[in-house]
Amino acid sequence: MICSKCGQDLPPEEFWPSCRGRKKNECKQCLSKRFREYYQKNKERFAKHNHQYYSEGKEKILESCHQYHLKNKEHIHKRKHEYYLRNKEHVNKHCQQYQSKNKDKIAEQRHDYYGVNKEKIQEKNRRYYGEGYNEVRRVSKIEAKVNGKMQVVRNVTKRSYSSECELCGRTLNSRGQPVKLIYHHWGEVASGQKVKGIWVCTTCHVIVEHPELTKRLLDRFLALKAIIDQQVAKAQAKLTEYTNR
Repeated sequence: MICSKCGQDLPPEEFWPSCRGRKKNECKQCLSKRFREYYQKNKERFAKHNHQYYSEGKEKILESCHQYHLKNKEHIHKRKHEYYLRNKEHVNKHCQQYQSKNKDKIAEQRHDYYGVNKEKIQEKNRRYYGEGYNEVRRVSKIEAKVNGKMQVVRNVTKRSYSSECELCGRTLNSRGQPVKLIYHHWGEVASGQKVKGIWVCTTCHVIVEHPELTKRLLDRFLALKAIIDQQVAKAQAKLTEYTNR
């Protein structure tokens, strides 16, 4: 068949079928190009019409999309996978740009979704990882600085999880709940490797994370404590002297 627009002789599958059961005169590429140009010229009108149509029939549209997805789940997944393989670099670049521009929005959405589906997510993870889900979650990933940027490094190996802080020995917090422990690490961090570190509570983590600052603050505290003790002792001596008159 010959396209009436570009004049190329193309196979029948390169032409869309018309409502009359025949093939259209223009090939798929020419039709797509014409529709894109028409859309760009009338973009605002299309946006207004689509917004109005969606607002009036939101529930019906969502239900229709849901039913279509259920009936064509495998086909949709296959089509998305094929598109990703053809446009892998473009998709990854677009995702990175979107995530960098919408960090707060994505974090809020994830937080809200987890809050609503907490039990469902935990049950799914338990089925996947087994009874050792919490242990796997604790010891398989770590947040570390890689190439000057903070990143979550997965598939790492830490020392066995401890139920108490390895520095102060605390096991419970002020509310009587198990104390939250953080893996303070040092040295190189890379996926698939063992990471050196210790399990510490949040209080001890501040100390070991900033030892120089902690030492300066402690020295300042001791100096201020000595000054305050002297001031209180002088004030007490004056008070005693005044009362003995």
